[in-house]
Amino acid sequence: MKQVLLILLTGLFAQSSYGQTKLIGRVTSQQGEPLSGVSVFISGPVMKAKLTDARGYYVFLSIPEGTYLVKASKQALRWQNTMTLVGNMLHRKDIRFGSENQETLLAKAAIPEKPKREPAKTVEPAQKTELPKKTVALAPEPPKAQEKEAAETPTLVKEVAEPIQLASAEQEPIVNVTEEIHEVLETAQEQETVMNQVPDQPVDVEGGISSIYKKLVYPEVARRLYIDGKVVVKVSVDANGAITQIDFLKPGHELLNDEVVRVLTDETHFIPAQTGGKCVPGSVVIPIKFSINR
Repeated sequence: MKQVLLILLTGLFAQSSYGQTKLIGRVTSQQGEPLSGVSVFISGPVMKAKLTDARGYYVFLSIPEGTYLVKASKQALRWQNTMTLVGNMLHRKDIRFGSENQETLLAKAAIPEKPKREPAKTVEPAQKTELPKKTVALAPEPPKAQEKEAAETPTLVKEVAEPIQLASAEQEPIVNVTEEIHEVLETAQEQETVMNQVPDQPVDVEGGISSIYKKLVYPEVARRLYIDGKVVVKVSVDANGAITQIDFLKPGHELLNDEVVRVLTDETHFIPAQTGGKCVPGSVVIPIKFSINR
């Protein structure tokens, strides 16, 4: 059975171009339960977003090798990390969110915590009181260096590491190819093949594209910095109208890209394509313009 699965998996790889790679992973809760509907967004040589299926899996087929920023989000849950993908290989990156309370509190407080914690500085006063004692017995220079390191390290942890610690990531090569993993890969390949077919009626947005703008929330930081621009995406939808993939044809600023993923995955409903009176997978190109009155 394992030999058969390996042969089938080799067939899937044969369809990829040289220098292309595949990424598969599963998003689970702290208890190991699969989470569906989680948005997994990769940003690097290309920019794409996927939604996890009912079993918590996401699959990116035929993406260029390189270093990617990988983000996972669902409502208040947030996670991000970077990884390097090597060509002609199958990579796996599983994402496990923390406990529900911890996820929600940390995700919402990740940005506000910085101004709230700095005024209190319960650690720094203790360090400052100890440093003068050390300077009496020791040379003044080493304590100053230690003071700078102690002051700089918490800042880096708060701004970078803390949001990332909302979940853990496990990256490993696919060695034991299970039937479930092969089935996920095969399904993704079939969906991609069907997407290349032209339906009789294309995918449409419920309420029209104008309904997207009504639900669009301009990122406050982008507004203050006068960041605007146009983001163009191709949204792939299955026969049930659920998003399977978002391709960024013309990406914008990172803040704008994140909002596009949010509004499309959380706030937008799609009408699936039709062929011969039956609903089939399809795609639609959506331009979203962010503008500020100056």
